[in-house]
Amino acid sequence: MRVLIFILAICSGMSVMGQHSLITSQYLQNALPLNPAVAGNVDALAATLAYRNEWINMPGAPVSMVFSGHSPLKNQRLAMGLNVWQDSYGPAVSRVAKGIIATRHRLSQGHLSVALSIGFRNQNVNYEDLVILDENDQILNRPGLNSTHLESGFGILYEHPRFFMGISVPNIGRQPGSNLLLSNSEHTANTWKDLPMYSTFGYRAKLNDDLSIRAIYMGTFTADRYVKMDLTALARYKELIEIGMGVRTDKGLISTFRFWINQQFSIAYSYDMWMTSITHNNGGSHEWILRYSLNYKEDIASPHLF
Repeated sequence: MRVLIFILAICSGMSVMGQHSLITSQYLQNALPLNPAVAGNVDALAATLAYRNEWINMPGAPVSMVFSGHSPLKNQRLAMGLNVWQDSYGPAVSRVAKGIIATRHRLSQGHLSVALSIGFRNQNVNYEDLVILDENDQILNRPGLNSTHLESGFGILYEHPRFFMGISVPNIGRQPGSNLLLSNSEHTANTWKDLPMYSTFGYRAKLNDDLSIRAIYMGTFTADRYVKMDLTALARYKELIEIGMGVRTDKGLISTFRFWINQQFSIAYSYDMWMTSITHNNGGSHEWILRYSLNYKEDIASPHLF
């Protein structure tokens, strides 16, 4: 409880702002950037590389590259992690590097984890990449913008051998405003109600010794409105192969596939199809994830949903 109060005190002392947030269709494989409390949830050093290309065939569509890693410390109640990623969208590029410290506590049959992340975000807009139709446009006909600022986040996660639930606010920054496409004087400060927050829930049912199914929910929202929701169902055969299908409330369909090369390495792929009016111009979204786990004590896949 004292750790939770400490985290909230740090975060409440900062001016807050909304950020362009990472999107993933494979929360179980790429959860750390969205909830730092995932750090240390397996008795292993876990590292993930992810690449996501949104809206294929559309110029300036978002592209994300992510590295994340985490591990419990010798004191099993503590864990550390690292998130590094780059987002490109239109003329803007956002780069983030954040360290994570998490504390884990055993509660009955499960574990409660509370975590804080802190680091830096650099955002850059290069107006030379834009096709400007009005040469007299004073906003776009000027040098690019660059901003670097402190960013923190926090998360809470409860894990039971059969289910998990979590909530997180991963991107809390400090700068005059969030819209780099405006001049510095036109930045407007955001409030807590603008912060992107995530809620997650997952449940696992073991059908037999070889086959299990998982149901995963992830919601993205702010304090005053619900933004979107992902619902995914996954079927796993041993630790060899996993397939899944999902829906996204902003009119998207998700298909996922994961293959274990061995006990340490796995490769995952997802394809998102958008059922909107621009579908004919949108080749969908592709996401690839390579995951590595260095086992410390036990078969890390057996007691955990992640």
